[in-house]
Amino acid sequence: MKLLRNHITLLIFIFIISGYNIRLIAQVPFTVYGKVFIQKGTMEGAKIIIEKDGEKVDEFIPAKNGKFEFDLDFHADYILSFTRPDYVTKKIEVNTNLPADLQVTYGWDPYELKVYLFKKQKDVDVYIFTQPVGKILYNPKTDDFSYDTDYHKLVRKKIEETEKELETKREEEERNSEVEEYKKEQAAIAAKQKEENDAKLAQLKAEAEAARLAEAEKKKQEEAARLKRIEELKAEAEKKRLADLEEKRKEEEAFKKQKLAQEALAKKEAEEREKLEAQKKLEIDAKRKAEAEAARLAEEEKLRKDAEDKAKRLAQIKAEAEAAKLAEEERLKQEKEEREKRLAQLKSETDAAKLAEEEKRKKEEEENAKKIAKLKAEAEANRLAAEKKKHDENIANQKLIEAERKKARASVIAAQYPNRKNTEILDKGNRTVIKTVIKEKDKLSIFLKVSYKWGGTYYFMVEEDKEPRNISRAYYDVSINN
Repeated sequence: MKLLRNHITLLIFIFIISGYNIRLIAQVPFTVYGKVFIQKGTMEGAKIIIEKDGEKVDEFIPAKNGKFEFDLDFHADYILSFTRPDYVTKKIEVNTNLPADLQVTYGWDPYELKVYLFKKQKDVDVYIFTQPVGKILYNPKTDDFSYDTDYHKLVRKKIEETEKELETKREEEERNSEVEEYKKEQAAIAAKQKEENDAKLAQLKAEAEAARLAEAEKKKQEEAARLKRIEELKAEAEKKRLADLEEKRKEEEAFKKQKLAQEALAKKEAEEREKLEAQKKLEIDAKRKAEAEAARLAEEEKLRKDAEDKAKRLAQIKAEAEAAKLAEEERLKQEKEEREKRLAQLKSETDAAKLAEEEKRKKEEEENAKKIAKLKAEAEANRLAAEKKKHDENIANQKLIEAERKKARASVIAAQYPNRKNTEILDKGNRTVIKTVIKEKDKLSIFLKVSYKWGGTYYFMVEEDKEPRNISRAYYDVSINN
């Protein structure tokens, strides 16, 4: 965000109320300055009418050189009307509203305006100037205030045509005025010359008859000289008029060339911006596809790791069961050796039969314990195997269901939109909607071109599970013709 030239400090107070952070922005004004240019006229009677949210709040008189500067409040919608008697009024809309979540730290530079006022002409329709010739608003992409390019494109052609018509009418009036002035001058010269000739003729008649013939000859010579001088004056005047017209023609050609160069530069810059927007959109689509693919691979990796963990757990349980079995066998082996030693000691005793019976009973108990341990190990192994099988079956079923769902969706899309590109024209009364559906496998992208009868045209894109959004004409053309 840019630093204000007059080092205006923006204070932000933070309050914590009921667990929420509330941000208050100091009331820093938005400064507008610039210059008004009056075509072939002075600043006398010129003024700027300021309307805020539909109500007139102030009038501003520009300086004699056309310069002006004033402050506007934020979070308001202004209409600035530049007016002068006998000239076409121009309006500029300034929307100072800011996003509620905008983190304002300093402020913005004063915004410069240059406004050209053209003289009113008969038979020229200036209805387009009842609407703003431009709209200025906050652009979140650049974090600054700038012209609304979409609105500018919408009205630019009509404004330029009307201004050109006004200029042509003004030039025609000036040329006609010059011709009339020249005619008046020539008539005045002829009238004056006639008066002089009549005076000379009266004087000659009063003179003697003897000198009449000589005077008549002299008059004849003077008349010839006068006529020659008149012709010379006419030739000089015509030469001067033609030279002036040629000079004006050259000035007009230079102005037109300069204007065409400016228009070409503006058009080139607009095309470059549109190309950048289209390229950015393609990059965003590629990024989304990559993120979706990464998520799918991450899910598969998670399922694989879960299966490996369960396999490791099963192997661990088997190893623990095997270790317990070996330990139990070792214990039984030691007890057997001790019993054998004791039996050897008691062979000579009378209770040998009793010991043999006891040995038989213990052996049966050992065998039963081994069978129970083996059954428990087998039951645990079967349970884990059944869980793994069920998990694998669930994964397989989910994949099968997803495949069937995609297959069914693809069938519906194929039936509803048989071609890759499907176009439909809808008449909505005050507007015409051209709906273009682009089919890529089982994915649909819908593009809308909305043309209003009053001349406005807008472009939208609708993607599945997403809100419709505005797009530029360049991106629209690239998308439907790609």
